[in-house]
Amino acid sequence: MISTRTVSRLRLALIAAALAALATASSAQAVTYLQLGASNASNATTTLTGTAPGAELKVVDANGTVATSGVLGLLTATSPTVVSAALKGQNSATNGIGYGVYGSHAGAGIGVNGSSSRGIGVRGQSTDGTGVLGQHTATAGTAPGVYGSSPNSIGVSGYSQNGDGVAGLSLFGDGVVGVSAMGLAGRFSGNVTVTGTLTKGGGAFRIDHPLDPAHTYLQHSFVESPDMMDVYNGNVRTNAKGFATVRLPKYFQALNRSFRYQLTSLSGLQEVAVAKEIAHNRFTIQSQKPHARISWQVTGIRHDRFANANRIKVVLPKPRAEQGKYLHPELYGQRKSEGIGYVKPPALPRRSSAEEQR
Repeated sequence: MISTRTVSRLRLALIAAALAALATASSAQAVTYLQLGASNASNATTTLTGTAPGAELKVVDANGTVATSGVLGLLTATSPTVVSAALKGQNSATNGIGYGVYGSHAGAGIGVNGSSSRGIGVRGQSTDGTGVLGQHTATAGTAPGVYGSSPNSIGVSGYSQNGDGVAGLSLFGDGVVGVSAMGLAGRFSGNVTVTGTLTKGGGAFRIDHPLDPAHTYLQHSFVESPDMMDVYNGNVRTNAKGFATVRLPKYFQALNRSFRYQLTSLSGLQEVAVAKEIAHNRFTIQSQKPHARISWQVTGIRHDRFANANRIKVVLPKPRAEQGKYLHPELYGQRKSEGIGYVKPPALPRRSSAEEQR
């Protein structure tokens, strides 16, 4: 028979073995958890799953005296794949609500900041929606929804293979505004279509000078008029009786009214006159000499539907918001800030040297 002392010893041995096994299991299991305040190595995905009303993982960093990050995602591969990301946010909602990545700033700083030494700092992409959306939701102020800046290159660039590279739309304000202190407010390399009225301070064509195209431009100013005037001209030769009929385009009278004439003899000094004024898109010239060459010019004022609906007012008062302001304040000895539509360029917060080195 086994003595009582032997049974006790066996019980103690079993308890000791169980405790040792439990300690070993606990030690083996402990390495699978993240160790706070230390570096952790893992070749498997760590998943947090829950239904918390707030954040499943919340990281708070109260140290703002140095360049710090609440969360840092670091991709150390020197040749990653195209879809690799140091930090990725994904929203699986199908109702179009919520954010994949959201950043905010309680003060006047930057909610989301992206930088790249040689590539793209921030990129937005969508297969069926908006790639990048910027909104200024305040009911007052002049801050932009999207702002791009560059000291020497392009602040904002838009590109499209088949659609619009850049589109601007506004219900009550300006769809697109371009302002430049020293350069051009806008540059268009190609044809430009304006379906409304183009208002300008002046106008000219500029081409390479025909006689010195490599070194000189040739410019001519537009011909201006207080009326919406069209100009037609040409040369004609009268017949043996001194008459000639000038035929104008079929649309001439549908487009123009209030005709004016100028005639000049190219066959010596003689009298020339308009024998019959414009009717059925033609008029008749009479010369004192037969077979005379006559140079003619006719002008008409547009009266098509667009012109009648958008007649240009020669003199008009400035709106209340533009009273005391100038289109060209520098020509009147005024500051640039007195210019109509002047907007002070927004100043982006400066990044610290520590942030630039990260």
